[in-house]
Amino acid sequence: MKAKKLLSLLLALVMLFALAACNSGETTTDENQDPSGQTNEGDTQTPDEGGAEAMELRFGQINPKAPLDRTVGTYIQTGQITEWVYEGMYRINPETGELEPCLAESYDVSEDGLTYTFHLREGVKFHDGTDFTSADVKYSFERLLTPSTNALIGEDYNMIVGAVEMMNGEATELAGLTCPDDYTVVIETNEVLALTMMLISPTPIYPEEACSEAGADWGLQLNAIGTGPYKLVENTDTQIVIEKFDGYWGGADAVQVDRVVFMQYDDTATMQLAYQNGDIDSYIIDATQVADFQETIPDEVKSFPTYGHFFTIMNQTIEPFNDIKVREAFAYAIDLEAITGDLLNGTMEPASCLLAPTVMGHEGREVIKYDPEKAKQMLADAGYPDGVSFEAYTTSLTGQGGQMLVAMQAQAEPAGFTMEITQVDSATWTEMRNSGQVPFALGNWYLGTPEADSILHGFFHSSNNKYFSVMYESEEYDALVEAARHELDTEKRIELYKQADDMLVLEDFVTTPICYPTSFYLLKPYVQNFNMYNSVLPLWDCTVDMSAK
Repeated sequence: MKAKKLLSLLLALVMLFALAACNSGETTTDENQDPSGQTNEGDTQTPDEGGAEAMELRFGQINPKAPLDRTVGTYIQTGQITEWVYEGMYRINPETGELEPCLAESYDVSEDGLTYTFHLREGVKFHDGTDFTSADVKYSFERLLTPSTNALIGEDYNMIVGAVEMMNGEATELAGLTCPDDYTVVIETNEVLALTMMLISPTPIYPEEACSEAGADWGLQLNAIGTGPYKLVENTDTQIVIEKFDGYWGGADAVQVDRVVFMQYDDTATMQLAYQNGDIDSYIIDATQVADFQETIPDEVKSFPTYGHFFTIMNQTIEPFNDIKVREAFAYAIDLEAITGDLLNGTMEPASCLLAPTVMGHEGREVIKYDPEKAKQMLADAGYPDGVSFEAYTTSLTGQGGQMLVAMQAQAEPAGFTMEITQVDSATWTEMRNSGQVPFALGNWYLGTPEADSILHGFFHSSNNKYFSVMYESEEYDALVEAARHELDTEKRIELYKQADDMLVLEDFVTTPICYPTSFYLLKPYVQNFNMYNSVLPLWDCTVDMSAK
């Protein structure tokens, strides 16, 4: 995410729960202080005297200690907040995966397919009261392509004329983006890609004046200003609060909940206790907890489909996984049926290939059977008769990812794999992972749409995978993924996705797919019309019966 990847941010709401990347930072501030340092007394909405109580939703999260900047991180937690604060010219419908007009009312494409002209909405206001214009679009695109931003996006903008020069520090302006007037944006590309609109149009638009003034502090404290239906009013280590923006271009009644409080916790046990005590109304739970909750509060257990994947990260520049034979042997050292059946209580499907059944390019192959003796013999044949040792990293041992890693540790030991698990904080994890220092980890990746490009290019392409400690170099694989990006015929593109998956899993053994997740959350009965999809909070129609709390 340094000349990196876009769908990792815009299509993948994120690195779900443990495997995301962004820079950590303190987010403490006086709740009534705006980015300029002035106080905004009275900004917090309160019920009118004698009126109905303001509708409030409280959602629990594990604190990623990350800035609220969608261009530098893909933590699902921050994405659940910024989704409602920032907007792009178009947005992705989480249920359909289709693009919908947002800050742009429409767009045109030239006959040669290289030039996109966006027609922006007029009269749109940022939360600080300034007008939204094409200048803010130009600024936002140029900011994310400027090397000093350290944006977790970049390579996926290569199709825009001048983007590469900006990422290389050879230019300070994006030559391929022009603004004929305040409400028209023209983007010139140098190649026709199947996903150009999906890649560039959801780019979050920031107000030029406020964002440039905040500099490196953008996303920290109250330096998070957008055009969305909610504005940020509080940002501390314990809670992040957004409130309905009365000046929203879509109308004040576009959302019903007046105030959303994202309570921040350091561990799932504390968050679970908060839910039991009525301090929060909802939170995402680990699959390992589903069975217990279904026995005690079955009506409050909800599930939602995802475009998600769990898989191994095996660094190909660090022993022992720099040896393809070791990577192949590891696939037989893991009992996927036990992980998904015993540990996860059947809530997830064991993986037969990298791409999930909900994603284009999935093939229904047979799941590799656990065979530690075969894996041990494969290690011996590869020159490791005494087995191999390696270090695995995680940010949590109690969450489902950490528990899966512990299970894998026990399963792999009889096969000759000695795994030492090291727990680090999110900031250390991100720094290590982005610099290619993680030898082994359990990865998860959640796409925003059924298109496989997000994971095949965004995670495993050589231009991106070094930022995830994969360190995979294959001209053949890169060519396959690039061909898929240029293929306009959907069926042909799917076939290329399948070939790329085969190469990762069956030929180069870059990764061992583990499972395809269905996610679960708890929801109090007084919260209505809250049907999550792919981890996006469904606030458009949500209501809360405050009298029932």
